[in-house]
Amino acid sequence: METIINVKAFKVINFYNSTTVYIDPDIQRPQGNWDKDPDLRYSALRAYNKNRMTSPIVLADALECLDYVTKEHPSDLKSKEYYMKCLANGTRYIVLDGQHRLLDVLNKFFANDWAYTGELIDADEKVVVIENTRYKDLPTRVKDAINGCTVPIRIFKDLRENELSAIFIDHNKGVPLNEQQKRRAERTPLTPWIRELALSNKTALSLLKGADTYTCDNEELIAKLLIATVRTWGVGVKPQKISSLSKTTLDLLYISGIQAKTIFDAGGPYIHSEFSRFQDIFEKFSFILTAWDARNPFTGFRNSQGNVSGNLRLKSAETWCLWWATEFIVDGNYSISDVSLVLESVKEVAQAQITKSHVRQGKDISIAQAAGNQELPDRNYFWRQLSLPHQPVARKNARKIFVKALKKNAKFNQGCTVVQIPTAEQLTLQLASTEAIAVVQEPTL
Repeated sequence: METIINVKAFKVINFYNSTTVYIDPDIQRPQGNWDKDPDLRYSALRAYNKNRMTSPIVLADALECLDYVTKEHPSDLKSKEYYMKCLANGTRYIVLDGQHRLLDVLNKFFANDWAYTGELIDADEKVVVIENTRYKDLPTRVKDAINGCTVPIRIFKDLRENELSAIFIDHNKGVPLNEQQKRRAERTPLTPWIRELALSNKTALSLLKGADTYTCDNEELIAKLLIATVRTWGVGVKPQKISSLSKTTLDLLYISGIQAKTIFDAGGPYIHSEFSRFQDIFEKFSFILTAWDARNPFTGFRNSQGNVSGNLRLKSAETWCLWWATEFIVDGNYSISDVSLVLESVKEVAQAQITKSHVRQGKDISIAQAAGNQELPDRNYFWRQLSLPHQPVARKNARKIFVKALKKNAKFNQGCTVVQIPTAEQLTLQLASTEAIAVVQEPTL
């Protein structure tokens, strides 16, 4: 059951605002794109002003949906828990489409958070040219027109929790969701796990090429690194089917966890120890990037104004090499003493192996031509393998060659040291020594 209502703008901000409306981060696009392009706000406000906004804001009424689930699907505990949590947090509605129009355009304009430029029609139907003006400073009759414009709202009252994603995807076909945005809309515990990892390492990800936040490319990169790093999967995931970094594999990574209530459910697809190892590697990877950026503010990833430059961001090949180096550091129990030397060694080794593989290929071609044989394919050489991280075999071979060379690199060995883990025998001797020192003799009287 659904209701379509037309609400005056001044009432919308009272009843449908950031306090009463919940933005589910698991299904919604990240906010921020409308901040970058003011024309999106201008055109939306003009459409409301002229009563030409045909696309309704789409909401789910948490109270009504909870009542529906309780009566019609009493065993659906997941839906009950979801809606009860929304209501307990003070939110009555879940936005499924139009979050930017509702919050970024209407609510923020009435709150004087942004200024409008362009034509508006006042309450006397006269065209008024507005120049960089906030709501509070608008002419009175223009304010009257904005207050009284119609905002169409569509409210669903009979949705289960797992149906919210389908409604969201259906209503975003006009501005198509990319593949990662569709994946994160699935009701799977992997979505918040990856999202939180991306948010807590936002600065590091901003230093990588192709890791944009709004398009969720940052989350897709994490998902790809996860597939490439996890060694063992749980129930429902076949290792041979989750090794490439194709769309199908990424979809499978997310879909496999739909039935799980929590990410590390017993008998689920995601294994806690493997994900914990991955998180350790990812956080060390982020540390190397951010620490090096902090030490080299104008010679690393940033331009002369101190802003991260697209041309200076770490490219895909360098990103993978740094990831393999970090994985080696974590698994080998290395301690980093100089992040600059580590990053420099990664770039140095990668470039040396690329050059070496080109030279080797040139020699192989000459030998093959002299013998009248066919030339060997590019995929047999490091430079090409490094450009194909989405292919399991190429990625495995490139990693093997890179790590082998990294171990011998002087800068890497100068910037990292192995933390010695004491043996069981050494621990026993240390304990005995500690106990001996701790013996306190009884005082003589």
